[in-house]
Amino acid sequence: MPQAVQNSYRQEAELRKANILAVRDLAIAEKRDLTEAEYGQIVEWKQEYDEKDKKAAQIEQAKSAIEQLANPDALSPRKGLIDFDEQRDEFAYGDNFIAGKAFRAFKAAHPSGVSNSSNGSPLISIDSTPVGKMDGLFLRKATIGLETGGSPATTFQNPQRLRTIDYLPPEDTGILDLVSRAQMSTNLIEYLQIVSVTEGATIVVPGALKPLSDFDTALADARAYTFADGFAVTNQSLADEPFLASYLQARLPRHLRNEVQRIILNGAGTGGEPPGLTNTTGTQTQAWVATTGAPDSDILDTLSYAFEKVDNADGDNQGVGMAPADYWRIMRLRDAQGRYYSQGPWSQGPGTVWGVPMRRIRRLTAGVAWTGEFSTITLLDREGVSVAAFNQHEDYARRNLTYVRAELRAGVAIFEPSKLVEVDLTAA
Repeated sequence: MPQAVQNSYRQEAELRKANILAVRDLAIAEKRDLTEAEYGQIVEWKQEYDEKDKKAAQIEQAKSAIEQLANPDALSPRKGLIDFDEQRDEFAYGDNFIAGKAFRAFKAAHPSGVSNSSNGSPLISIDSTPVGKMDGLFLRKATIGLETGGSPATTFQNPQRLRTIDYLPPEDTGILDLVSRAQMSTNLIEYLQIVSVTEGATIVVPGALKPLSDFDTALADARAYTFADGFAVTNQSLADEPFLASYLQARLPRHLRNEVQRIILNGAGTGGEPPGLTNTTGTQTQAWVATTGAPDSDILDTLSYAFEKVDNADGDNQGVGMAPADYWRIMRLRDAQGRYYSQGPWSQGPGTVWGVPMRRIRRLTAGVAWTGEFSTITLLDREGVSVAAFNQHEDYARRNLTYVRAELRAGVAIFEPSKLVEVDLTAA
């Protein structure tokens, strides 16, 4: 059946849908219930919508069947009507979005792209599509493909970081590759947060009582929250699949990473945000230490006292996260002869301070750093990453733009806050 017939069915179906929503919006605006006549009209429009939508879907199914029979190789991972869970690469968010059923249906309706007019573009609505697991946001390129042979949830290894030199510099994940990752099957998990530990481990002689370690705990909960971001693309880019996939893959992980990192560090704990480290009871603080009166030396001494606090809490100084301004401030430190401590601008130094890797965090305020055992924080994947696209956003239809929204639903648990230290890097 000609493409024009299928497009006609879809346009008629969308018209019925728009009529129904217009009647609803009018009743809401007038602060009244629907009239009996409006109820009847809505039922009639809904029946017509279902009929037109069904015919359009039947045409799509017939076209797909013909294509598959004529060319069995046509349904490739990029072009097939497939879901995310059938994908081989679960971290290629851009490719998985354009391979999803919702985008394939959109492309079938608009094979040459959306036709624009002086009045703007027609209705664009690409339903939310699961595109991959949360882990894909944090894995560095060099680690993708290292299989452990474990369950699907642990197919890829976390990056192994040496204490002195970072051999995997391509992607800046801040502290997120140090944070533990797991999954949650409900929207709320209550857990015990360890406030303090009294160790009782000792040598036991025959007949003596067995030792007992004592834990002071506090009840905490990890709730699933929606981390979201959105950006605009032109309608033309929807017609170019490789470009759209590349565009999404380049921006989506970075945007969501930045937001997740902001919440982990500075989540307010109110207004729909989980509490971050700044608002978690039990974390330690390290004030500015003026040992020499010279800020360049004092910042190093201040960090050393913070690292000592982590050691005393039986923690591991896995990294120190700071704003770019503080990171480069330390990298520019020089000795009395003017030589850079960091080996200077022409060599890639170890990027460490007192042997602890430094991490740039763009969402962190200058003058504040966090250090400690970041693996005591666990990011819990609830629903993975999904992507949707539509132009029912402000005046996008008139401007021939489409809004692309990415969402991650996840929770945050902080098991031992005492192993994390907030450091004041501002000279008193």
